[in-house]
Amino acid sequence: MTVLRKVFVSMLFVIGSVQSACTLSAQTLQQAPGFYRATLGSFTFTALSDGTAPRDMAKILSKPDVATLQYDSDHEKEPIALSINAYVINTGSHWVLIDTGAGELFGETSGKLIVNMKASGIDPKQIDIVLLTHIHADHSGGLTVGGTMQFPNATVYVDKRDVDLFVNRSVTPADSPDLRRIVAQSQATVVPGTRFSFGVISSTPPRFNLHDPT
Repeated sequence: MTVLRKVFVSMLFVIGSVQSACTLSAQTLQQAPGFYRATLGSFTFTALSDGTAPRDMAKILSKPDVATLQYDSDHEKEPIALSINAYVINTGSHWVLIDTGAGELFGETSGKLIVNMKASGIDPKQIDIVLLTHIHADHSGGLTVGGTMQFPNATVYVDKRDVDLFVNRSVTPADSPDLRRIVAQSQATVVPGTRFSFGVISSTPPRFNLHDPT
């Protein structure tokens, strides 16, 4: 084999190896507008977009003037389209979903979690653990959509005090409209039949912002 031929064969081997590596990387870390995937050690993390929710900063921030000035400097006007995201962690033995998006509670600009999850190659039936950071429309609203559980094989991990505050309570005329709405949303999405694993995640009592429109 001539030197030139040896070089040519070596180049083909290197190119083939690079292509194989790129193919593997593309399969493992495939990206698209609705999701982003990365690895950490042996875990694979997939960030999933549930869409956006238009919000007026004055109604949800303690210093709306500061936020408005910052948005103005970036040429963004209110209402601001706030991103709603959820995350799937593949540990190798479990498929863990952190938060579930807004489901059908925020209208057409959100509720895209299942579509983007499937686009990323993850079947909602694979999810065996759902970890709710707290019960609130844009975090727990995607548990049940149209009366159908979206993750039927999952156990839901959540602070029991959140369930008692927003799901198990009965509203009274003395409760604010915001609280009555949030309880109604929670009771419609965190439904009977959900498998819970309760725990106290924090020693700090759950807070409810009476001016929070979500």
